[in-house]
Amino acid sequence: MKDVTVNGVTAWSGDATGGVGGFALIFDQKSRIDKGTVNLGGFLAVAEGATAGIVTVNNGGKLIVTTEGKVEDVTVNGVTAWNSEGKGGIGGFANIFGEKSRIDKGTVNLGGALGVAEGATAGTVTVNNGGKLIVTTEGKVEDVTVNGVTAWNSEGKGGIGGFALIFDQKSRIDKGTVNLGGALGVAEGATAGTVTVNNGGKLLVTTEGKVEDVTVNGGIAYVSDQGEITGESTVDNGGRFAVLAGGKAGNIILNGGPSAANDSYALVEGVAGDITINRKGHLFGWGTVGNLLAHAGGEVWTGNNDVNSKLATLTATGDATFDKGSIFNVQIANDGSSNSKLAIKGQANLLGGVVNVRSEGVDETTGFARILSEEQVKNFFQKRFDILTAEKGIKGKFDDVVPHYNYITPLLAYTDKTVSLGFDLTETAKTEAADKLAAEQAAALAEAEHLKIVALEERVKNLVLVDAVTLNQKSTGHAVLQLGLGNPLLQTVLFSKKGEVLHYDTLSGEAHASLRGTLLQDAGLVSGAASERVRAAFDGVAVKAAPVATPLAYGPDARGKNRHSADQAFDATTPAPVASTVALWGQAYGGWSHGSSDGNAAAYNRNTGGIVTGMDGVIADTWRLGVLAGYGSTSLHGAGSSTSVDSYQLGVYGGTKIDALRLSLGTVLAHHEIDSRRKVSFGSLQETDTAGYSANTVQLFGEAAYRIDTPYAALEPFAAAAYTHLKTDGFTETGGIAALSAPSSSTDLTTTTLGLRASRAFTIGNAASLTARGMAGWRHAYGDVTPQAQFAFASGGESFDVNGLPVAADAALVEAGLAFDIGKATTIGLTYTGQFSSQVNDNSVKADLTVRF
Repeated sequence: MKDVTVNGVTAWSGDATGGVGGFALIFDQKSRIDKGTVNLGGFLAVAEGATAGIVTVNNGGKLIVTTEGKVEDVTVNGVTAWNSEGKGGIGGFANIFGEKSRIDKGTVNLGGALGVAEGATAGTVTVNNGGKLIVTTEGKVEDVTVNGVTAWNSEGKGGIGGFALIFDQKSRIDKGTVNLGGALGVAEGATAGTVTVNNGGKLLVTTEGKVEDVTVNGGIAYVSDQGEITGESTVDNGGRFAVLAGGKAGNIILNGGPSAANDSYALVEGVAGDITINRKGHLFGWGTVGNLLAHAGGEVWTGNNDVNSKLATLTATGDATFDKGSIFNVQIANDGSSNSKLAIKGQANLLGGVVNVRSEGVDETTGFARILSEEQVKNFFQKRFDILTAEKGIKGKFDDVVPHYNYITPLLAYTDKTVSLGFDLTETAKTEAADKLAAEQAAALAEAEHLKIVALEERVKNLVLVDAVTLNQKSTGHAVLQLGLGNPLLQTVLFSKKGEVLHYDTLSGEAHASLRGTLLQDAGLVSGAASERVRAAFDGVAVKAAPVATPLAYGPDARGKNRHSADQAFDATTPAPVASTVALWGQAYGGWSHGSSDGNAAAYNRNTGGIVTGMDGVIADTWRLGVLAGYGSTSLHGAGSSTSVDSYQLGVYGGTKIDALRLSLGTVLAHHEIDSRRKVSFGSLQETDTAGYSANTVQLFGEAAYRIDTPYAALEPFAAAAYTHLKTDGFTETGGIAALSAPSSSTDLTTTTLGLRASRAFTIGNAASLTARGMAGWRHAYGDVTPQAQFAFASGGESFDVNGLPVAADAALVEAGLAFDIGKATTIGLTYTGQFSSQVNDNSVKADLTVRF
């Protein structure tokens, strides 16, 4: 028969027996169909020596080849139910069973399933995405290729995606290829010949399954639970090969690829044969291998490369050879309790290579650095760690040992059968105290190792910190070194690794010092408001005139029409009406500034805002005296810290005018409530430390100015001075081991300012006037220009000094604004003020209101 199509619904039981549905049956040795198609519900059976050419089994169709039946080419398509045990459900499938039953070629696509069992054979089988192949009960497949996406769980077992599974003691595939997403399992006594696992493919050999030879070319292969690879395994081009507990493998060759991503890895937890590690090959493990050969560029890791792995022993039952350029990676617990090791039953041939030392000092619970006792730290330096032993002796030496730490130097020592590793401090600055201590102990101690330990603490205190560069970093780092060997901060420094940068700035607390400079500068906002009020009261330049008393007011000019034109120009700025004796005023301000790093203290951003209000009146005919009160809020952000300040001010001010000369002076007292929050990032230490404390400032200020009227504007050169004293209360931060404690302290700053003001008034209508005003000046600072704070770690140790961002020693000042006279008794104004220097740029806006009675 040339072409058969079988359709219709067929009942089919779980044991592959047809029900009462329609089906086609070809049997007898000379019976044949050239082409067959089996659709949903259809059933085709080829048996008792019958043959079929090309058969396609679609969704829901079923093909049975049995009792010496033979099919030349089968394609199985469609959705098939497939359970977790790897057995087909009632969906469409092809099943070949019986000792002489055979298919020459099979293709299994998405949802299709092919079973080869009970002595049946298959020639070439391709399993594509979502297809499934089962070989069991003495079934045999000559050549299998597995493609497609496969779900694969963490235990190395295939999920419901496409895969091929060979199980049962006498089942076998002669050749297998596993490609991207494909999975091949060999289990329960089944065997496989040569298997190639390409990039993205997976092979699992388990439960007494055996594979003769394996090539892992970018894929992954697992051998576990009595599974075995009896021949040779080659791992190339980024492949991963794992001999897990209970697994066995023969000889393994590790070859790397052209890039770092193509390094090849093997893990031996079970038993393997001879291991050859070529360039970019990596061997990890704590199992047993035969001979071990590491060529140039090959690496041996005793234990695992995971920082939290147990430190174990890798055993070589034969000889071990390290060529020049090879790498031997060793792991040491930094509490001195254990180390990884290579134990060689034969001879060690050390033809060169380097030893690379890693420390395992991470707490598995917290993920942070393990905190050691003082005795554990001393034990780390005192102990000798056997990293390689050879029962038949050691020939040669390693070329070098690579330092893994910033401040600890590893040292190798050799005996006939052992290579040992010890540690000493690296960059120590010798001191008289250390030398004296060593000399005193020399007579009592016979061994140099003990002598080294006796002087250890003194030597640690004088380490040269490679990553502490600025003054603040050096000061903070030096304080850390004085904390004692059992302190976690000191241990973070001591066990810091090459390339690791420790952020001493986050430990230093410099934000507290920079805040002091900010408080000193912000005092000028309130005293400046008082000085402006005095200028306004005495018809000063660059404010809206507000004359204050009859003796100082301007009346009719006796010179009449012949007066100088300059006098006429300032009619608007020198009003004639007699002023009231009492005035209420207020000023709101807001400012923002950025301070650039000076190479020591970190940059910061500051925002501030507040309000000042006051009342003044005339005394002694020519003097004006007033009181003020204010509130301000400031925030400072920088270097992982944030600080907020609430300030409350009270002040007294006054002034007088003698002809064109104006004098003003005053004092302001301020109380500050400070809340700080500091984020610490130091090695593996991450914490937040907070503090709440108080400070007080006292400022004395004064100014002398001289008014000059011109036809175009009123000018006023001036000289001003201010002295500010800041007293900061002591405090102790809360939060963690990096918390700081600070005593009370005082900071003093004096500033002098020289400048020129100018203003011009314009009449707007009949009832209002506008005054445009400006100022340019230069300010110089004296005294504690660089604010300083003294700290100690709350956990103990010596105190250390930290500098904040300096106050600008020289700064240019500019000011521009407008004042509006609304009626005869009310003035409002808006002013911009800027202070510019190489260090700090400060900007502020002020709005003021004055009401006279």
